[in-house]
Amino acid sequence: MSKKYFANISFLRIAATISVVFLHTCCTLSLNPETFDFSKSQEIFFQTGHQLFLWAVPVFFMISGMLLLSSEKEMSYKAVLKKYVLRLALALILFGVMFGTVKSFVEFHTIKPLYIMKWIIENDTFSHLWYLYTLISVYLILPLLYSGVKHMSDKDLLILLSLCFLFSFFAPTVQDITGMRIEFSISVSYAVFYFILGYYLKRTPVRRIFKGNINILIIILCVAAIIALIITDNYNNISNIYTSPLIAVYSIAVFCLALDRKEEISENKFKKIWKIDRLCFGVYLIHPLFIQLTYRFIKITPLSFNNYILMTFVFAIVFTVISFLASFIMNLIPFVKKYIL
Repeated sequence: MSKKYFANISFLRIAATISVVFLHTCCTLSLNPETFDFSKSQEIFFQTGHQLFLWAVPVFFMISGMLLLSSEKEMSYKAVLKKYVLRLALALILFGVMFGTVKSFVEFHTIKPLYIMKWIIENDTFSHLWYLYTLISVYLILPLLYSGVKHMSDKDLLILLSLCFLFSFFAPTVQDITGMRIEFSISVSYAVFYFILGYYLKRTPVRRIFKGNINILIIILCVAAIIALIITDNYNNISNIYTSPLIAVYSIAVFCLALDRKEEISENKFKKIWKIDRLCFGVYLIHPLFIQLTYRFIKITPLSFNNYILMTFVFAIVFTVISFLASFIMNLIPFVKKYIL
């Protein structure tokens, strides 16, 4: 019997990676008004470009949770520390030192190792590395999560996720909107929530609720809501963070849409897509370097052009292509490919 090949998860990871590049192409400008001057209409555009792609990071967590918590492989602490935690720790050190060195040259015109070490500990080199710190913390409890979800019924998982959503997503949003203090809380990070959620959506038939055209409709409504919130300057309270109920629903719809769209492809095509998929982690790690070099050192941004909307897409495409090329080159280095990427 011939094997069937589906690349929907690889396509989703590639799409999420490209979305993160576009997100940072926009938010590097919108989050630094003291450095980059822009008008109100320009601010709305870059905020929109930022907010509309916030789904990518929750989807990364859901993909990891779906694959790892569904795995039949050993999830002992020894295996997890060796295969996952060590890899991320090495990536954090290598790229933290590289980005810290860039920052040291900018601020002091020389290399200051003690400052670089301090910045790595505080995540004060390039801010996107927060994802590595967070993922390491999730992996450190992965054996516990793995054992826990395997012994929980679908109903128990649904109750757990519902309570986490209620107290960690919905309640803080209500508090921000109303100004009323809500003391009830469950201290579960959004990363753990999305991690377990990815596994749950794969495991249970509840995903049928988020199916086909329903997902597309939800995505359209979420996009419209985000744009409306940005235009009315209300996005900070409702759609600006990963614990936003709106971003959560948006991310779930995108995730389920990708899971449901299974198209059988040939083995050769699958292998080509898989090779691109394997470059995504390297793209995530390296792409802010090109954005920062272009914006802060060469001092060219989409705002440098009259048609800044078109040029934002051009910049994002260029950053994406260069980052994939850089990731490909990094994968040619045996140590980096084996232990980091």
